[in-house]
Amino acid sequence: MKASDGHLILKPSPIQGIGVFTLSPIKKGDRVRLSSENDAKIVEASELARLPKAYYQYHVPDVQGNWWGPLDYNCMSIGWYLNHSKNPNIDISSNFAAVRQIAKDEELTIDYSYWRFDWVKVKTLRYRPPWFELLD
Repeated sequence: MKASDGHLILKPSPIQGIGVFTLSPIKKGDRVRLSSENDAKIVEASELARLPKAYYQYHVPDVQGNWWGPLDYNCMSIGWYLNHSKNPNIDISSNFAAVRQIAKDEELTIDYSYWRFDWVKVKTLRYRPPWFELLD
């Protein structure tokens, strides 16, 4: 699997808010570089509670029960803007590889249900990220 040389851009999405779009085709199996290596951090519950509500959509859980967010909210990688689809064109479990040929100008999507762990459903949280409601 090789990394795609495709160019990406943010623009309004018909799915929700802002989305990630490709300016060139991406071949099936190509890995899409959506972030730098260390652009995420574990965000403690106390820190999460102090953040503006608009930031909530940029946090995802892991299997250990941690919430991950951008390292720097003022300089976020393009991958934080990926929208959810039940039929995604990017596979998270394959290191963000294209699951099929992706056409120029197409929005890149992932399946956020990948993050739907039992602890997320039952844990009492001050908030629920907007993407969580899209999973049903």
